[in-house]
Amino acid sequence: MTSQAKPLRIEQLERACLELLARLVHQSWSDDLLTELRAGLCLTRRTTWLRHLANVAWEIRDVEPARAAEIAQMTLDLHDQHIAKQLEQNDLFLFWDDWHHREWFRSLGAALAMSCEELDLPSWASTQCRELPLSVWDAEENYKAFSTADRAVQHWFLVALHAIPVLKELDRAIDPAQVRTLAEVLWGHCHFSEQYIPIHTEALIVEELAARYAAEFGDPSGAWLLDQARDSGVGPCALWALIDQRKLKSTREGETDTHYGEMIISELIRIASDRFGDGGQFDLVALRFWGQLWLLLDAIDEAEQTAIAISAFPLGQRDRTDKILVLKLLTLVDSKRKLSPELGDYVGEIYSQLWSIYTPDQERGDRQQIDELRKQSKVESS
Repeated sequence: MTSQAKPLRIEQLERACLELLARLVHQSWSDDLLTELRAGLCLTRRTTWLRHLANVAWEIRDVEPARAAEIAQMTLDLHDQHIAKQLEQNDLFLFWDDWHHREWFRSLGAALAMSCEELDLPSWASTQCRELPLSVWDAEENYKAFSTADRAVQHWFLVALHAIPVLKELDRAIDPAQVRTLAEVLWGHCHFSEQYIPIHTEALIVEELAARYAAEFGDPSGAWLLDQARDSGVGPCALWALIDQRKLKSTREGETDTHYGEMIISELIRIASDRFGDGGQFDLVALRFWGQLWLLLDAIDEAEQTAIAISAFPLGQRDRTDKILVLKLLTLVDSKRKLSPELGDYVGEIYSQLWSIYTPDQERGDRQQIDELRKQSKVESS
């Protein structure tokens, strides 16, 4: 699903209003002012209006740090009340494709970072989740409440994760061990809840973000990465995002591959491959992430197995992006070793289905990548 972008006119209007509010708070502060501001903001039917309070706190953080912390804490207290009400009504949902929700979490993360000087993120997230009905008994006796509580976990961990880059922007120390622990605790919960609840988009969003922040801010060692690969509770989405972000960071920082790094990747492929097997035990969602992982790692045998496993699903369950992924996987294999005649014909068939007449703009990069691999396979075979 394509995420809805924030309209430029809304961005400009909110920026102008925020600057006026920040000036007013700085120059004419009173409890009545904040009460009136809250009363006006909550008139909207959207539940995300608290982001504006957090944004006011952020705007005045340099000139009024104590006031900013006060408003940030007030924002979090009001948010606690809001979430408690939604939990009572079993009515807590995340709409990540809506920019209001994405901005909401960014603002809540900023409020959390500003609210106190000493912030233990894993402890904070665990405290927020401690009273939730998340036992095995809850899953069996009150599935709806358990499902809502599971979404609340995703919610609170999203807030904690969004505080991490804000702490960096504020030049506050970020404990890498805390970032890794936050990710590990989340993945452990997701592994538990997926025994009772089908995997859903919200969980994947948080799993991926936790992995990317663990790679970006958690200073993960090679041994830690291999431990995650061995852990069956760390799903293919998290594993792919960990390796993808690690590569992105290395490229950005100009790091070159070392013998140690190559050894880590080789061992990572071996461990992940053992977990993957022939891929037959995974659903389509998981296979998509496994496929992306093999592309990152140039894991040829596993790429072929994944393409075959995805293609075995009924046509009604697969979409256009699945065809593109299968094409990428098989052309990668063909660029390293010759495909069987049947799979070679299948590659040509999929390619024609996708792009014989027209290539959508958003797929031009995919087609270029596949074309380069196909050229490489022809060179190798000539």
